[in-house]
Amino acid sequence: MLADSSSKKSNNLASAAELLIQAAQDHVEAQSLDQSKKTMEELEKLSSTSKDIEKGIKELKGSSDAKLTALTQAISELKVEMVKLNKATEMQTKLATLGWALKNVTLDSFRYYDNSNRKLLMGAELITSILLEFRSGHGHYIDGRMYKDANAQCYEYQSNTVTDAVKESYKKKFQDQLVKQISYLIGREPVVRKSDGRDAIYYE
Repeated sequence: MLADSSSKKSNNLASAAELLIQAAQDHVEAQSLDQSKKTMEELEKLSSTSKDIEKGIKELKGSSDAKLTALTQAISELKVEMVKLNKATEMQTKLATLGWALKNVTLDSFRYYDNSNRKLLMGAELITSILLEFRSGHGHYIDGRMYKDANAQCYEYQSNTVTDAVKESYKKKFQDQLVKQISYLIGREPVVRKSDGRDAIYYE
């Protein structure tokens, strides 16, 4: 009887131990499954967050690109306006300068000989005409004119005996004197160049 009782107790203990081990295994498996589930949930959350971040970056990039494009456009428009403003300022300065020059043309200026009408003329009237052309944005023809030296007579310019070299020197003196007086009036040297084969003077 004692042996049987002891055997039963041993069997009961073994069964209890098995149940305990099984319970522990089940608990570990349950914890493992639960942890795996949580891990999967965290991974899903992380994946979702990553997608949200990626989407946000794309949206931010798109927004930045749009802002950059708008800024570039604004800068381009500003440059255009600055060019317009500079041109308007230059024109205003030019007109003010020429207005002052027209009021200060010296009547007692140099004299020159005009081949077109064979007359000895004062430079003031010509300078006034040139300044008015400058205000309109045009040039003025100045060919056929020669500087009047103090000792030269009108007939000397008309004489066939006057060489081309002498005429050229008088023309050069005329142009130099004209440029000098206009430069004094407008604060810059006007430009003398050919236009349609003729000598002409321009503001710039």
